[in-house]
Amino acid sequence: MIITTIATGRDTEYATELGAVAGAYPDGDETRLERIRIKATGEVEIRLSWWKHGRLIPRPLDIPVADFLDLVKAATLAGLLSARYEPEPPAASPPPHD
Repeated sequence: MIITTIATGRDTEYATELGAVAGAYPDGDETRLERIRIKATGEVEIRLSWWKHGRLIPRPLDIPVADFLDLVKAATLAGLLSARYEPEPPAASPPPHD
């Protein structure tokens, strides 16, 4: 598995990606550990996902323990995770509509 940091900024109706690391396999599979902000709540969460040839696969992510630990290490080095839990304040609320 080759680990890379992914450029941030992917934005969907559900969440905004704040950062990600990916582990690529020779067969085109990719695992991702993403730090995302949920739009409905402002909460910051971690998402683990499975991708195949650039497309999200809506199934559970099963990877070897060693590969998972490599993703966690890369995410920690990239600043997506910290050695201890530090709550992040929610995003600012949008202004009320008139």
